[in-house]
Amino acid sequence: ELLRGVLDKAAFGATDFSLVHAVYEAYGPNKAGLLLNAFGRLFTAYLQYYSGHSCRMEDLVLTTEADQERRKLVEKAYNIGSRAAKAWADSDGGKVEIPPVESLPSATKPLKPVEAATTAAKIGELLSGEEGKENSAALDGYMQSQINPLASKIIKACLPSGLAVPFPANTFSLMVTTGAKGSMVNQSQVSCALGQQALEGRRVPRMSSGKTLPSFMPYDPN
Repeated sequence: ELLRGVLDKAAFGATDFSLVHAVYEAYGPNKAGLLLNAFGRLFTAYLQYYSGHSCRMEDLVLTTEADQERRKLVEKAYNIGSRAAKAWADSDGGKVEIPPVESLPSATKPLKPVEAATTAAKIGELLSGEEGKENSAALDGYMQSQINPLASKIIKACLPSGLAVPFPANTFSLMVTTGAKGSMVNQSQVSCALGQQALEGRRVPRMSSGKTLPSFMPYDPN
């Protein structure tokens, strides 16, 4: 019987019930070793003579339509993020129930200068008081809960249908899909948006000045 299909790391790699595992159980370690040697020679020859590739710029870019949609969602994420920070500050650090930000009439509009200044002052007050540490953790958790769904929407709009070079001609997507190198997270960060950065569940920590970076305003809600 001639079997056809994709032979990738999930089929012969270090996974349960892989092809090598099955051969080891059925024929013993010597035959499993010979199979691994044969695979190594086969894959090396295939890469050398037929399909040796690297990543190119064309594999990273999106179609015009997908990039336009991505830009709209990124702009929406900017506005909802600042509105979420304002809602958290207005609720006195989450002590009052916060309504869904996307349901607010002004959810997709940027903060006015006076709103941004008022929100920054309130955030600074909440993060500098006796409950500053707890409020900082609460703000990080709330902001991530508002931003992460938007990041998922951006990825869904761009990958894989929005790539200018579709799979399997896209070598970056080919490496990710077959498990050779990288993951969907890496591909989305390159082609879609970097997204909210978090370390051990926390966002970028603030300096004593209230800034997360020297170029930002203290307690900037954006």
